[in-house]
Amino acid sequence: MNFKKSIYKLFHPAWGEVVMLHRVVVERSKLYDNRLMEISPEDLERTIIAYKDKGYLLATLDDVAQYIELQRRPNKKFVCFTLDDGYSDNFEHAYKIFKKHNCPFAVYVSTDFPEYKALLWWYSLETLLLENERIELADGTCFECRSMEEKNKAFRALRLKIFDVKTSDMRYYLTWLFGHYDLNFERLVEKNSLSWSQIKILADESLCTIGSHTVTHAALDCIDTSQTLAELAESKKIIERQIGKPVVHLAYPYGRYTEQVVRQVSQIGYRTAVLANGGYVRRGMSVFKIPRIFVK
Repeated sequence: MNFKKSIYKLFHPAWGEVVMLHRVVVERSKLYDNRLMEISPEDLERTIIAYKDKGYLLATLDDVAQYIELQRRPNKKFVCFTLDDGYSDNFEHAYKIFKKHNCPFAVYVSTDFPEYKALLWWYSLETLLLENERIELADGTCFECRSMEEKNKAFRALRLKIFDVKTSDMRYYLTWLFGHYDLNFERLVEKNSLSWSQIKILADESLCTIGSHTVTHAALDCIDTSQTLAELAESKKIIERQIGKPVVHLAYPYGRYTEQVVRQVSQIGYRTAVLANGGYVRRGMSVFKIPRIFVK
């Protein structure tokens, strides 16, 4: 296997990296897995400077698309910065840092974020675990969470449980599952989401590309074909109406997709789609399965 990987890398050298970020925050989360999605403003700036010092090209998503479509390797390695979901700190903290360094970046927006409908269950779950020493679910599952180690372990188990649910109505499922507790989705999303006015300002910034991250941030491999079509097409239409520009770049929520989803992405009119991991961009890759590097 290692020999095969070595041969593959020899004939498919790394062209560059698409960096995946989510939040840029002054104070990071207490639970490990949520903290992984966050970076401080200082660390973001250090990351940009490190790439510049190494001589990387600072690329847009359109640049990356062109490299792959033409199968033309740039003269130098490139880096493309992307942020997922649509958090307000992308505007409040990240924007000024990217602008300071004249660095292109992209924000993939789930339209339920600026509509203040998003279920930020990962943060609701953190609050729940931090405030309780024992969690009892509606299906009878119980978690002891007295220590931080137990809280982190419970979070991972609950996250996997939620990831594997095949439903188009996640709000109903979560409300039922955590029926004994108030998850307070509305307060969290109003506090942490980009507004449409902020998204419009970003869209008018030449350094920024606004992409789609579906409507509800649903795992696209867990819902049926008609629902995935709606998630992909409606988010594109909603964002385009708000910013007055074409939206041709997509990020798969959780990096999850099926081959049918990939065909839909192409048919709807997206130019690229990115994964949640996978490493470097190399020769021969599909524009609808672009890997990313997870920076933590």
